[in-house]
Amino acid sequence: EQSAANDASYQVAIANGDKYFRDKNYNEAENEYRLALGLKSKEIYPQDQLEKIIAIEAAQNAAKQAELNAKSIGEKKEQQYKNLIALGDREFQAESYEKAKDNFETALKIKSDEAYPKAQIVLLNNLLEKEKLAEAQRGKDFDKPIQIQKGPKATITD
Repeated sequence: EQSAANDASYQVAIANGDKYFRDKNYNEAENEYRLALGLKSKEIYPQDQLEKIIAIEAAQNAAKQAELNAKSIGEKKEQQYKNLIALGDREFQAESYEKAKDNFETALKIKSDEAYPKAQIVLLNNLLEKEKLAEAQRGKDFDKPIQIQKGPKATITD
């Protein structure tokens, strides 16, 4: 009679465990399979189901961890991008155009679709080109001979 009661309890536990397993309620399924295993410790089916649950939970945990890691990496990249933009803006204000351009280019490598660093790079390229032309002109002016002015307004007298 005790054996019949154990068989009935075992069958109920297995049926409940299977239902919870199908519904993906793995904690409850695990409890039912453990109950069944307690009633009949030599049965293979509840042990197999428990191993499946462990594997499923491990995969779910790994997926969650991967998602958290990806989110963390994304947040780090976002912060790095913001820092580079801020640094580029500071360098721009200080008229350190080459450094500013380097920061905006690095920011653009992190977020290639962003319009702001692209626009700043174009602006900086124009400013750098103007600086280069102005420097070249200063070099030409420096090489010119000094003109001595003669006449009534001249500061040098003979």
